[in-house]
Amino acid sequence: RSMPTTTPLRTPTPAGGHQHTAGLLAATLCVVPGAPRPRAFVGAADGSLCLVDTAAGHARTQRLHTAEVWGLAAAADGSVVVSCSADNTVRLWDTRTGAALAALPAQHNWVLCCCFSADGNWLMTGGTGCAVVLWDVARGRQRRQLRGHTGPVHGLSVARDSSCAASCSADSTVCVWALPSGRLRQSLRAHQGWVYGVDLRPDGTRLLSCGEDATVRLWTTTPAAAPAA
Repeated sequence: RSMPTTTPLRTPTPAGGHQHTAGLLAATLCVVPGAPRPRAFVGAADGSLCLVDTAAGHARTQRLHTAEVWGLAAAADGSVVVSCSADNTVRLWDTRTGAALAALPAQHNWVLCCCFSADGNWLMTGGTGCAVVLWDVARGRQRRQLRGHTGPVHGLSVARDSSCAASCSADSTVCVWALPSGRLRQSLRAHQGWVYGVDLRPDGTRLLSCGEDATVRLWTTTPAAAPAA
């Protein structure tokens, strides 16, 4: 069978920059859910962020990050995308226009991963600072820091009902957090080496993780403690 052909998307030349093919510098990708036209954001190694209109076959480039874009995530309603970078910043973007909406206060470490809650009211980030940070999106400020890892945080996932979240780290562990309290429910250890990815089932009862030990592991999470009477 012949393989389907693909056409590289060409991005406009940024001010003071050089034209490039989006795929050559791509570091991370996020498809926007529920958009009237198929759209995706591509984060690049040079700090550029491209809004790709896959129907029209073109892309627009913004460059506000000054170092590699490590992570992208879209809100469930498709209105906002968050990006995180090795320049220690987290930025919010309008998915319709590609315009920058906000920059969350600078951190003192690379931000490697990010994800939204199901309702889009808050988001989580993780990075080389070893903490998972919860952000209030509307106010643009931190709600709390979750401490449980001793190495960089590489992946995050939130249950659909936002009752819990999971994070994975270079310390070989996967942590499960009760939300919104931020209480550490479980610290799961079986991987040998860094854990790069984690994904919670929508109801938060199970999760998958993968790591540099070339294994994918399925975990059962403990239920949240019943609230006090």
